[in-house]
Amino acid sequence: MEHSLFKGFVSRVLRLSHIHMDIILVALAHVDQMKLSRVLEYGPGTHERVFIGALILATKVCIPSLVSPRRNVLTDHL
Repeated sequence: MEHSLFKGFVSRVLRLSHIHMDIILVALAHVDQMKLSRVLEYGPGTHERVFIGALILATKVCIPSLVSPRRNVLTDHL
């Protein structure tokens, strides 16, 4: 039951937000990495929060102009 609710949530977010495919692919890579690291404590809404967080991070990675030009925390450590 929970899987179908999450699938519906993801479908609605993607359909209503019109997110570009490259952002979706980066977000899915982030979600996959989180699943492999096993640092999550699963509770109510965990999957939804991880998905939304991954979309936000992917958007910042794919569209660098959304990050402050003075201090880019995504590339400072490279």
